[in-house]
Amino acid sequence: MAAPVQRKGGSTRRPRAPRIAPAQKKKGSFTPGVIATLLVLVLLGTTAVLVGSGAFTKSATPLASPSNTPSPSASPSGTPTTAESTTSSSAPATTAPNAPSPSPSASSAPTSASSAAPTTISSVNCTYTRSSGGNEKFTGLPPAKATPGTRTATVVTNRGTIVMQLNAAAPCTGNSFAFLASKSYFDGTKCHRLLNAPGFTALQCGDPSATGSGGPGYAFADENLAGATYPRGTLAMANAGAGTNGSQFFFVFKDSQFSPNYTPFGKVVSGLDVLDAIAAEGTDNGQSDGAPKKTVTLSSVRIQ
Repeated sequence: MAAPVQRKGGSTRRPRAPRIAPAQKKKGSFTPGVIATLLVLVLLGTTAVLVGSGAFTKSATPLASPSNTPSPSASPSGTPTTAESTTSSSAPATTAPNAPSPSPSASSAPTSASSAAPTTISSVNCTYTRSSGGNEKFTGLPPAKATPGTRTATVVTNRGTIVMQLNAAAPCTGNSFAFLASKSYFDGTKCHRLLNAPGFTALQCGDPSATGSGGPGYAFADENLAGATYPRGTLAMANAGAGTNGSQFFFVFKDSQFSPNYTPFGKVVSGLDVLDAIAAEGTDNGQSDGAPKKTVTLSSVRIQ
């Protein structure tokens, strides 16, 4: 065995142990943190794939399809319940017959309430009570339901033609007048009274007996009396008291001050010159109240 090498001074030098360099980490190895991060990314990617394929849509609220989109309510004749339209451009709006189509620029926006048609009354109930009298000419009772609206009545007389517009504010009166006209009730009858006093003027017609006491065999209530006035051209009902309307009516040919007891149900739109000519001839008795001096006969009354 070789002696250990000695240093000067007699001390013994022990050989040093070789230095071992610390082990270096290999490149590309995965730590626990990196592995956990990768697992989270894999899970998130899997979830995205499932959602995209529709695997979780069963619990979601379904989207509204065009067939589920409410369409605006139509209203008949008109007045028709509006309801604010919620129809979008994905579903074409349903329009009522004869109603204007919505403009293309407004097809995607709800229709505002201000553009809706006003509410109208489709029909009203009328009561016609059977009555009896010595000079009645009964042809039946008018329909119990009347549809309010303006209509044109044309009266052809032996003196000329008079055209009136019937007032929607007196639907039951207009309904009765139209019913009698449809039965040719007035055809061949005479206008039996001419009233031409200061402030009170009228040519009264509609009595089949031409006596002033004839009627249709039924009666009905007054209408449209609130604030009623009787200017030139007014068409109104004659009566024997409240609720006794029948078939007799009168034309006002000068502004008059009748009490508001006579249902105004129309106005003359042409033929006032015919009335003026009849009034200018006066009465058969020379007074301000009597039968027309020259006979006035209704040839026909027709409603449109």
